[in-house]
Amino acid sequence: MSSTWMTASGLNPALTSSSYIPPDYVLGNLWKTFESFINVRNVDIAWFRDCRETTASIPSFFRSATSLTVGGQASKKFATKVLGTVEPQNLTHLCFSNLQQFAEPLPAPSDHPSLQQLVEYCANIRHHTAPGPMRGHFQDLIGKLTSLRSLRIDTFAPSSSPPTNEITTCYRDWAALIRSVSGTLTNLTVEQGHWHWIYRNPSNAHNGVHQRERPTDRLFVDHIAPAILESQWPELRELEIRGLGRCSMQMVHRVRPEELQLSADEGYEILRERGNTWIGNRIFHYNGTRAAIRRHLEPDAVVIIEEESKNFEYCENTGIPEFYVDTQGLV
Repeated sequence: MSSTWMTASGLNPALTSSSYIPPDYVLGNLWKTFESFINVRNVDIAWFRDCRETTASIPSFFRSATSLTVGGQASKKFATKVLGTVEPQNLTHLCFSNLQQFAEPLPAPSDHPSLQQLVEYCANIRHHTAPGPMRGHFQDLIGKLTSLRSLRIDTFAPSSSPPTNEITTCYRDWAALIRSVSGTLTNLTVEQGHWHWIYRNPSNAHNGVHQRERPTDRLFVDHIAPAILESQWPELRELEIRGLGRCSMQMVHRVRPEELQLSADEGYEILRERGNTWIGNRIFHYNGTRAAIRRHLEPDAVVIIEEESKNFEYCENTGIPEFYVDTQGLV
């Protein structure tokens, strides 16, 4: 379901006011239409709206689907319900295309209110969860995807600012999902999108090594890489990883270059020397992680690991008109 299709269906009209509320009967008719598609095999559904959807009364459609792609931004309730309408044991392909979630008001309203009811409910609400990459929406699928052959994970990851607890939770969830399907997958793709970033340390001298690397790469090394390396892959034919980058940090230090304690994922090049002070570039290339993954999977699987990746957006909306994200209200 593309944004063009939704526009044609009346779900995304030109909004003249931020308080526009789509009528519930539109969504009701949409669900009825979906219910009539009894032999659908390939489902690609995304939601691109400033305002969140109505989550009530989603029927059990897409039971026959064998391929499912979900993306865009939605409430966690909506995404969980959509995922719950498929039969997980029938899925052979699953793709999460940078699925983002709106902020949720706290305390959460009971049942599944309409958007108009949410606006009224949030009039006096000051606390909410953080928006951004969706987390916890596929927990019910873990252990049930017994026929899955292809898994693709496209996700936003921070390039400079420290990862939030929510994003770290996302990576833990991805790792758990990867481990659970390693026995059947033939194709696995993980692409983490971020902006190109190079950190340069201030030129004042200091002892030791200043630890700094892109958070997106550290998240991969801490969570995704162990899920790959600690699992067995009897059926895997191709692994594609994009966005495991390379960055450098200029550093000034009084420790001899040969005494620097660098990991297998790091390198160093001397730029110049001033007496007992050295100026050089500390390089995070992740060659150790790359080599470990290749040793674990090759020659049985084709392994592609690239630095380049797409840039993925980060949702910062609440999806509720007049209910704005306030960092003081995050819980």
